[in-house]
Amino acid sequence: MNANNTQFNTNLFTLLEDFLAELSEREKDIIQRRFQLKNISKKETLKQIGDDYNITRERVRQIEKDSIKKIKSQVEKSEKLLELSSLVEDFLKNHGGFAEEQFLLDSVLSILINEEIEQELKELNKKVIHFIIDQLFDQFLREEENEHFHSVWKLNLIEAVDITDFVREISKSLEEHNKPLKPQEFIEYLTSHDSYNSRKELFNKINNQSNKSIEDILLAYIKSSKRIKQNLFDEWGLVDWSRIKPRKLSEKIDLILEKSTNPLHFNDIAEHINIAGFDRKNICPATVHNELISNDNYVLVGRGIYALKKWGFQDGTVLDVIVRVLDDSQNAMTKDEIFEQVLKQRMVKKATIYLALMNKEKFEKTENGQYKVKK
Repeated sequence: MNANNTQFNTNLFTLLEDFLAELSEREKDIIQRRFQLKNISKKETLKQIGDDYNITRERVRQIEKDSIKKIKSQVEKSEKLLELSSLVEDFLKNHGGFAEEQFLLDSVLSILINEEIEQELKELNKKVIHFIIDQLFDQFLREEENEHFHSVWKLNLIEAVDITDFVREISKSLEEHNKPLKPQEFIEYLTSHDSYNSRKELFNKINNQSNKSIEDILLAYIKSSKRIKQNLFDEWGLVDWSRIKPRKLSEKIDLILEKSTNPLHFNDIAEHINIAGFDRKNICPATVHNELISNDNYVLVGRGIYALKKWGFQDGTVLDVIVRVLDDSQNAMTKDEIFEQVLKQRMVKKATIYLALMNKEKFEKTENGQYKVKK
């Protein structure tokens, strides 16, 4: 069966309830709590569950083991579970037989549920998929995360060391390169690297069993690394680099503004930082505003709106901007000409500019109705 050609439209929770129906209420509760199938916030310990049922941790462990054995006996009888098994197998084959866990779960979920769902429901669905793959299917092997790699899933025929050595060598090489690479540049970097060429025969063999390009397969392998990531611009590099994984608030603000290419309100900057998920910190708008105010790299260009100074914006009030505009011109200017130039520097209403022009201590009007700086 080719799961990619199968219309898999089963609700995952209906599927979950189907195989949990084989269990007693206590067994069902223990499985749901141990594998976060009820609540994604935490995996409950054997002791916590044992205390609730007034049984030992070892007894809870035995009930968990026996319950999974009961459920597994139903796999071959479930057409939908077999379809899911084929889907996961096809996905792994098409990505070189080796995929980072979250990449696999996100991809499988997007195939099963092709609509936007709330984040909490999304995470709960992923827990269900993970439980099924981990506990009910035997043909997929999980490599635990370590210092350098995320948890990954692989097919039996793939030797993890072949992949991890390749990824580790790329990571080491990037230390010397020391510059983020655009997507196509990174692909060229991978396929011209010695670590790829020394394994070219292996990779070609893997590629022949996939419907993906060798480039897609290599990128799937790279996703397993904890050291190599993409930033907001899809550039690849090491997480040690501030442009890839910013740590300081100013570095995060810089990336958000650069990604926007336009000035933003400090509330919007804070929101974009939190959505980007640079780390687990949730930043508040007031903190962002304080950084924008105190850092000379940013210019206030409107009410609560900030721009990068390197974009050509200069500090000062609207009045200061008008003075600079007129000084740079070295000629008197019409009201509309001043409006046009000031609005390149400030996001304000024309009335605000006109009000500043009324300052007779700073500006004077010529006979033909133009403005110039008062000497």
